Amino acid sequence: MAQPTPSEPRLFIAPDASGTATGTPGADDIYAAGPGETLIGNSGDDIFHIGTNTDAVIVETKPGISAVETWASTYTLPAGVDNLLALGDYSHVLEGNAGANFITASAGDDTLIGGTGDTLAGGAGQDVFVVEPTCTAGRAATSSGWSTPAGRASPRCRRT
Repeated sequence: MAQPTPSEPRLFIAPDASGTATGTPGADDIYAAGPGETLIGNSGDDIFHIGTNTDAVIVETKPGISAVETWASTYTLPAGVDNLLALGDYSHVLEGNAGANFITASAGDDTLIGGTGDTLAGGAGQDVFVVEPTCTAGRAATSSGWSTPAGRASPRCRRT
């Protein structure tokens, strides 16, 4: 079941000169300051602040309940991260991953795409909720993996 990331004191973690930000074992706010940076959680209830840097590499191998906050208009949650939060008063398309996610809209007219076990929370705009079923045997396969009801690739539908 999806759970919100706990509200608790966090340390501020910025990238070093190589573009890598590594969290502590506790709860951290880990920031991407530019494109292509690597953000590494370290088992706490971390929040990854990526701004519009959707190419940030997020590594979360021993997570607590982690989240990504983004200003990007389109974002798909990477594996290992639990929750996704949009920032800004414009439209977003936010998509969860194969885990149980808590996906939160912003003040714009957002589209939230989730699946079984996800919690989708609307914001101040006129939001659209898309719930995709978990993939099962017998779904049509395409050259790129399992197809979805809308015919587009989805992180929820992967061959194993």
